[in-house]
Amino acid sequence: MEMIESPNDSHARRTANYKPNIWNYDHLQSLTSIYHEDKYRREAETLKEEVRGILGAFDEEDPLYKLELIDEMDRLALSSYFVEEICESLASLKSRNPSAGNEDLYSTALYFRILRQHGHHVSPDAIHRLMDKEEKLVMSARLDGKAMLEVFEASHLGLEDECLIDRAKAFATKHLRLSNFNYDLDKIAKCPLHWSVNWYNAKKHIQGKNKSMLHRLAGLSFNIIQVQHQNEQKEVLRWWRNLGISEVFTFTRDKSGRKFSVGRGSGLRASIWKP
Repeated sequence: MEMIESPNDSHARRTANYKPNIWNYDHLQSLTSIYHEDKYRREAETLKEEVRGILGAFDEEDPLYKLELIDEMDRLALSSYFVEEICESLASLKSRNPSAGNEDLYSTALYFRILRQHGHHVSPDAIHRLMDKEEKLVMSARLDGKAMLEVFEASHLGLEDECLIDRAKAFATKHLRLSNFNYDLDKIAKCPLHWSVNWYNAKKHIQGKNKSMLHRLAGLSFNIIQVQHQNEQKEVLRWWRNLGISEVFTFTRDKSGRKFSVGRGSGLRASIWKP
């Protein structure tokens, strides 16, 4: 850390030698995108109506299909477009309690996670029932990496006094580490689904090989909202530059771009661009 002297002050002031700001003003002001055009918004609105039809058309006798659809919407940051439809679907599923008598660990854990994630109180008894006398998951489930991973994700929505959920998490973690399943458990454990921001994860899922209607809608939504973010950030940076604070207080860090990005991610609701 170096010492610098102010021209009007005989006292030396410390400086941290901060690196130059990576948020280049001219570059950010030059950003453009084709997704500001109305045709993309119209296409997205059409796709949303089609997805609403799919949500309402699924047979109640196949709850797993609907749970997986809602899970996919969450991962693609689309669930905020279909709040009412998802609430109705989950309320219907909860009233029927498809996990009762279900011997499939994957669907039971998925049911537990999705409903708790959307604010419903769900008892962990179904998962408890699928544990043997030694409080370990039944042998048939130990060979299913998909089920183990779902138990691990669901365990992060357990309450403080639900010891059996904690034990299921410990066993699932141990099994996934010892198995040959292609999961990066360290990365998953660092930021499980319930702790993550869907908006930042959505791009990873959108860029997959799946070309379904949901993925097309997710791609349009992501790009349309990104255009709005770019325009807002341009305004923020113009305002910040016009204030002239960074030139007057040269010893401060210029982090207006970073602060905008953090606030944007933590407070994002995809419905902000709805007409």
